[in-house]
Amino acid sequence: LEFTGNTRAYEEIEVRARVSGFLKSMHFTPGTQVEKGALLFIIDPSEYDANLHAANAELRAANAEFKRAEIEFARAQRVFDQGAGAETDVVKWRGEREVAQAAILRAEARVERASLDLSYTRVTSPIAGRVSRNLVDTGNLVGESEPTLLTTVTRFDPIYAYFSLNERDFLRVMEMFRAEVKEKGIDVRAD
Repeated sequence: LEFTGNTRAYEEIEVRARVSGFLKSMHFTPGTQVEKGALLFIIDPSEYDANLHAANAELRAANAEFKRAEIEFARAQRVFDQGAGAETDVVKWRGEREVAQAAILRAEARVERASLDLSYTRVTSPIAGRVSRNLVDTGNLVGESEPTLLTTVTRFDPIYAYFSLNERDFLRVMEMFRAEVKEKGIDVRAD
């Protein structure tokens, strides 16, 4: 039996910019095969690199503030234990130490976020397959208001084939199937 049908790729992925910036370079030839993780585009990383440096500096400052608060708390506790200091100083520096600990956690989260954003400036292929044409040229601003579609990567192995079958042909195929099952003695009952 012959049928007219359509084929569809097994998997097709849209590659989008996850951060905003100017598209700095393109590292593929449209229509070629790429491996998973292959570099496709670079979005200008300078802003994100600066954000990472600033977040690291903020983390260092938070650590320094924590050390100072810890030293002051220990000093206030020691003076209070000797009966020469006020309990309010101990309470104050205990609170300052806890605030400094929270600032460290906040700064660590900013470092993690800045590092993640910097990594998104290197746009890589999420799957192995054929890369289509670039939908944005280098020098253009991408990802500003929404994740800009840059290209697609399509995996064709295996491939799906879709076709319509009328009832008469379907009954003919089922008859052929039953005959083959009977001839080979295959048990097709579900258990």
